[in-house]
Parts: sequence; structure tokens; C-alpha cells
Amino acid sequence: MKAIYPLGLTIAVGLLGTAPAAAQRQADSTAFAQAMGLYSRNQLAEALPRFEAVARGNPGNVEPLIWYAETARRLGKMEESLKAAREALVLAPCSSFAHNVVAGVYNVAYSGYERANADSTWFHLNRAIQCNPDDGNAWLWLWTETLHRKSEDLERRTLHRLLETSFFSPSYIAFNRWVLGSLPRDAILLTAGDLDTYPAVALQEAALLRRDVAVVNLPLLNLPWYVRHVVERYGLPMPIPADSLDGFQPHEDSAGTLITLSSTVFGRWRDLVAQGSLTRPLTVALTTGSFVAPATLGRYRIEGPFVRIIGEGEVTQMDTAMVSAILDQLTGSSFSGPTVSPQDRSPVRRSNTANPGSIVVYLASLQGQALAGAGAIDAARQRLSWAERFGSDARIDSAVIAPLLQPLRDSLP
Repeated sequence: MKAIYPLGLTIAVGLLGTAPAAAQRQADSTAFAQAMGLYSRNQLAEALPRFEAVARGNPGNVEPLIWYAETARRLGKMEESLKAAREALVLAPCSSFAHNVVAGVYNVAYSGYERANADSTWFHLNRAIQCNPDDGNAWLWLWTETLHRKSEDLERRTLHRLLETSFFSPSYIAFNRWVLGSLPRDAILLTAGDLDTYPAVALQEAALLRRDVAVVNLPLLNLPWYVRHVVERYGLPMPIPADSLDGFQPHEDSAGTLITLSSTVFGRWRDLVAQGSLTRPLTVALTTGSFVAPATLGRYRIEGPFVRIIGEGEVTQMDTAMVSAILDQLTGSSFSGPTVSPQDRSPVRRSNTANPGSIVVYLASLQGQALAGAGAIDAARQRLSWAERFGSDARIDSAVIAPLLQPLRDSLP
């Protein structure tokens, strides 16, 4: 006798009785835990067949089936993911997780799926939230969709819910509070990731913190609608002719450098700073890392957990007293907790999210080097001691701290 189970697999039912039920359940539990471990380390190709095997052997258990669907989606196996997620919704029609997977498959901006559809993404994200209003993963994805659709009431609710559901770890909330508080008035802050963007805009809305700052995500600037959004919302200059936005195509310049819409937008705003015609301070978060190559910054000055793009004639050296004030307000214990909340399902954030205190240590190292270069050796040594103590209190791995502080140590006699 045979039966059809999810994933379209035909299994001989008689074979399932070859091991005691309790032993089989234990084996499945162990296999699922191993799959979750691989997933959390972002070893998705290894996790996928393990999730599939557990789902195959447990046709009534929707959880491994949804994790299989999510893993397949992240590996770009969209048809497999969609099939498994829809099978999960047959078993559990109000599964927020399964609706979130389907929304991700159809996401026009990120999935690369040939049948991507913004209306389907919108529908399934809203269903995910209806099924579980505490699912921060769904609220996170919904935010960009609310911007695209200009759904301002739902946008505000989304940002409130991201904080209310504790989707962000306390350490990243503390970090984003610090970054926002350190910026000059009316600054444009260019960010590059989820955890230097979403907590900041959520704090602006829900905590009314530094609403004068324009938080602009650099990867999203590759989307024409987002360029229009930030230009309209923040009163920024349109970087290229508005009628050219939708037709923009990434291309290489004569040196073989890839020119994207995002880099074009940033380059135009940087040039306006150089000309003295951008009325708002243009800053780039230190968390952008390699997303903005130093060579593309032009003239800049480090003023805190960001660099400020400056014009001709402005000094590039750090104001060490100002940076001291920005650093000395911090305590390492504020950054000592987990970096990712337990509910966050992103394997990238689970496996690769650094303690945000490492940015503090990096800035302290830069300031100490500036002090040493100016001959203030005692002050530089004090900053080194402060950074070591901060890193210890923040529980940052010494293997992370050591290379950040080595240039400061090398600058000391």
C-alpha cells in the first residue's frame, strides 16, 4: 500500500514500521536539529537535504516542510520552495512562516524569480501578519513594501511593531541610538544593511528620535522607486533626470568598474557637496564596510560612527575632542548581549552578525591613532586602555578586537 506525502514523494508505508516509533521520532528530532544547526551557520546546501528527509518522513509535521521551503528559497530554488510552502499552507493555512516564504519567492526586488509579483508579495506578507502579529520577520519585509505603495499608516505601524516584537537585539537598538544621536543636524545617513537601517528608522518613528535625519539605504537606491521616495520624502536633489530612472542599466566604465544606480546616486550627491550646493550634511555609516569603496568617497572626515563627505578647503583631520565626547558616553555592557534576536530567521544574520561594539572599538582605534599622530601620546594610550576595557565589557571576541586595535598600538612609541 502506498500513500502520497508532501514534496510529491511516494513512500511505502510498510517500510516506516521497521523501526520502533519512539526511536524513529528521536532520529527525526536529531536530524532536524542537525539541519537547523547547518541552517544557522548559513550552510544551506548541506541543510536542504536534511530538512527534506525529515519532511518526507513526517508528512503530518509542517515545521520541517516550511524550513525546507525557506532553505530552498534562499538557495534560489524558487519552484521547489513555492511548492513546499504551498503544501505547508494546505496543512496549516494560517502559518505566518509559510506565507512569509511565499512572499519572499514572489519579491520583485530580491528574489530573481521569473514569476515574481509584487501583488502576491503584498498579499502574503499581510496574511503572515494577520496570522501572527508578533512575527517580526514579516514586519521587517513589509516595511519596504509600504514605502513602495506609499501606505504611510501601515508603514508607521510596521516600524512600531518591529520594536514592540523585540525583533532587534538590545545591542543593535543601543548601537542605532548612538549613531543617530551622534549625527549632525539634518544629516543624510547612508547605510548598507538591515541592522543599521531598520532599527534606526524604527527608533525615529516609535521613539521620536532624531527625525531630522534622512536614513537612506544604499542597496535600495538601486531601485528607481526608492530613489524617488527618498528624493520626495527628504527634499533631496534628484541625482539623474527623473525620466531616466526606470531605464537605468548597470554598466562598466572605461576602467571596468561597475556603475550601478546606487553608486550613481551617491556620486552625484558627493559631487554636490564638493560644489557646496547640497544643503544637508552627507554622511556614510562606518557599517557600510566595502559597499562604498574609500576611493569613491572623495574628500571626507571621520566625525563619529560615520564619515562626513566634505568639500574643497575643509579640513580632513579628525576633531578628536568631538569624537571623545561621542565615545565617552558609551558603556560596553550596553553591547554585551546577543546580536540577533531568537525569532530572526535570516541565516546570514544568525551566522555573520558582528557585535556592533566592534564599530565602537574601531572608531576608538582611529581616534587614538589621530591623537598619537598629533603627539598626544598619553591621551592615545588612555584611549587604547578604554577600548580594551570597552571590548571586554561588551564581550567582543579578542580575535576581533586585536586587529582593530593593532594600528593604534603600532602608532605608539
